[in-house]
Amino acid sequence: MDIGDYEYAAVEYERIVYNNPPPDVVNQALLKEGLCYKALTDYKLASSVLSRANLFLDQDSTNYVIRYEIALNSYLAEDYPSALSQLTQLEYFFKNNGYDKVLFLHILTLNALRRWEEAKEKYQEYVNVNEVELTVEEAYGFLNKTKIKDSEKAESLSYFLPGVGQMYAGYFGRGLLSGFLQAVFIGYGAYSLYEGYFFSGALTGVGLFWAFYSGGSRHAKYLAQKKNEELTAKYNEPIKEALLKRELSK
Repeated sequence: MDIGDYEYAAVEYERIVYNNPPPDVVNQALLKEGLCYKALTDYKLASSVLSRANLFLDQDSTNYVIRYEIALNSYLAEDYPSALSQLTQLEYFFKNNGYDKVLFLHILTLNALRRWEEAKEKYQEYVNVNEVELTVEEAYGFLNKTKIKDSEKAESLSYFLPGVGQMYAGYFGRGLLSGFLQAVFIGYGAYSLYEGYFFSGALTGVGLFWAFYSGGSRHAKYLAQKKNEELTAKYNEPIKEALLKRELSK
């Protein structure tokens, strides 16, 4: 591990675990193995390895570091619920003995989950003991005007009236095009049936309309989710920058 051969080091740490030493030694080996995979930027595997540690032993410094590393690697792997679980336990077990050092990560995780009201309270705790350029009001001023979309509503709107779901999601042009195409297809299908071209009317007009109708609704849901991701990044990025700037300056 010291010379940077993390893959080989991880295998050897796993060998230690396999030999069934005392629980505290197992935890130390799993911690080291997890750090190896973290160094290899395999955050998902690092979190998985670290989660095998026995966290019901004494809540000591090793336990603290393991919990923190699980939270950090889960966050980096975008497994925010797992990260939050460990951070909540860190707050419970180490509230007066190290939790302040991971408070920034707790805020980032809550932000990623869009649990902004809770994150705002944590951010207030953070600025009470840290000098941060971004005030609480500046950081969470978007809460009263957030434009987060309901993806299920976007899908339902498109089923009710083709194209409206895309418009609701913030993509007016796509919604207009989707509605226009479906109107064309259903119009062509109706005209073909009226003229007696039952096969072409059903196969081409009605078939294409149904494909765009069902696909358009799913697309509206996807667009709402995409818009939410864009908005989430927009809201969270200034807070993330302010927190990381402060943490790196310590």
